[in-house]
Amino acid sequence: MLMTRPMMLTGKRVLLALGALVTLTLSYANGFATLPSDMTKRCTLERYQKMIGYNCADLKLKEIPQNLKSGLLILDLSFNRIRDLNTHSFGRYTEVKYLYLFENMIQNIEEGTFSGLVNLEALDLSNNALTTIPLELFRLPLLRNLYVAYNNLANLEDDLLVLEKPIRAPLQILSLAECWLRRLPNFGILPDLWQLNISSNPMTDLTIDQFSPMCNLRSLDLNATKIPPCSCQLITAELSTRRTVIYNNHPSCFAGKLSIGTKDGKKSFIYCISLTHIRAKSDASVLLPQPSKIFPLSLPILSNRRAPGDASNDGRLNRYRI
Repeated sequence: MLMTRPMMLTGKRVLLALGALVTLTLSYANGFATLPSDMTKRCTLERYQKMIGYNCADLKLKEIPQNLKSGLLILDLSFNRIRDLNTHSFGRYTEVKYLYLFENMIQNIEEGTFSGLVNLEALDLSNNALTTIPLELFRLPLLRNLYVAYNNLANLEDDLLVLEKPIRAPLQILSLAECWLRRLPNFGILPDLWQLNISSNPMTDLTIDQFSPMCNLRSLDLNATKIPPCSCQLITAELSTRRTVIYNNHPSCFAGKLSIGTKDGKKSFIYCISLTHIRAKSDASVLLPQPSKIFPLSLPILSNRRAPGDASNDGRLNRYRI
């Protein structure tokens, strides 16, 4: 029997449809759906030193994925398009220790978003559109590394007026590079802080007393600031006696005459030292060892992707500093 052209076309359509159905069925059977490319992007599950981590970087995400394993310890959400965070964003991931949110578009963070992350040790919010730092972060009991560089925090000093001090977070590394700061924000006594980056800020008002609450400071980045030479010399001279390494590319900033600061500054320094001793005698989980003694500072946790750079002398951040 001869087939007419319409019948032949119909047969081809049936075969094509059956082929597509078989392909789709086999794809589902293997756990993969044949869908548009923008829907096939998925966070990848990876492990680092027995820690479960998810690499969700550069997936054009607009919100926090809610289908990941709740026991994750590392979560990389960098280089996405996230604008808002709320109390539901990390509700499933309360065990997370290392959270990377840099290079997004984050503008709004609802109060309480980070309150439940009591195991959080490192948070990177750099390169976003923030105008303040959520104060709840300073109440997290294990948070030691906080990166908020490249956000417009010009009015941060006003927001910190209601901050409960001394803060509970045992901050060891704090990056405030290029945040439009004209003054060093007052976080209260920071007995654990050993690395501070305030480079690339239009600071003109900086005194040695402002560093008295940081009695264990070992690294200070002052590159590309507008601190007057005399003030910079006094700060350099005083901090050098504490073995603090200072990074500053200003040719006029060299160690000048030693300045002991004011009486209030001296009191803050002594109080800072006393807190250091108190914490050292208390629960070891409160005073964590310096991260450089645990991991290399630039250690990649999940993948060797492009990062916003940072060596301590140029104010930029290395990826996955934990």
